[in-house]
Amino acid sequence: MGFSHTDRREVAAYSLPLPDPGIRRIQPGIFQTWDASEQERFAVLVEDLSGLQMRNQEAHPEAWQAPHLQAVLQDLAGFHAAYLGRTEVLNPEIGGERQDARQIRRMRPLWKALWAHHRTEFPDLLDAEAYALILLDQSGDTWARLEAAPGSLIHNDCNPRNLCLRETDIGYQLVLYDWELARCHVPQHDMVEFLAFALPADSRPEVREDWARWYREALIQVSGKAWPEADFLEVFRAAAQDFTFNRLGLYLMAHAFKDYGFRPGVLKGMLRYVGSFT
Repeated sequence: MGFSHTDRREVAAYSLPLPDPGIRRIQPGIFQTWDASEQERFAVLVEDLSGLQMRNQEAHPEAWQAPHLQAVLQDLAGFHAAYLGRTEVLNPEIGGERQDARQIRRMRPLWKALWAHHRTEFPDLLDAEAYALILLDQSGDTWARLEAAPGSLIHNDCNPRNLCLRETDIGYQLVLYDWELARCHVPQHDMVEFLAFALPADSRPEVREDWARWYREALIQVSGKAWPEADFLEVFRAAAQDFTFNRLGLYLMAHAFKDYGFRPGVLKGMLRYVGSFT
């Protein structure tokens, strides 16, 4: 499920021998890290981010305007380019192993039980049509596309709860923190998650895909690696399915215990988008 070694992963993410400044650029200022594994103690001393822009805007998609979206996606492209297609060099402790279709198939009973619980717990969020969409067996084609696509190191919790923007002389700069879920996956997954929070729930599907095309151009420019648009959008849609059926299932589990006001809108928007192409 991606939660192994989260105690070590945050420290490891800030301690990587990084091959590209695109990663260090988006991390907050780090004064020191501690990794006392034998005592099960880990810590990171991070700069104070309270004065930066767009903090804690996860429930306010209307606040995210085009310059904010462009800044986030441009800097994500720089970050993802660093390990694009070369994830084998990463230590497994920082998520060096990608999930595959075999693992997903083994987990399907868990996901089905989880969504059955959500259907009972949140009937206002999951009507019959939405629940039928959730129950579609997406693991085969979806994970065939994801496995075949180039992977990179991704943040894997890339939403406005964990990011903000720094104002500079040349515009906004992304600051991405809370790296304990970092792992290897397709870079589109981070973008899918960010847009799920930063776009209104009733956004037309074309709006999400227009931003996907914008990010694709930025990634090609930074990485120097071609990625045909049709293939890129297929992977973007597969990543949207993965995020919706897997990650949002976990989000709703937490929502049952604590009211996270942003989650109904995020789920509604993603079901609207996934339903447009399935």
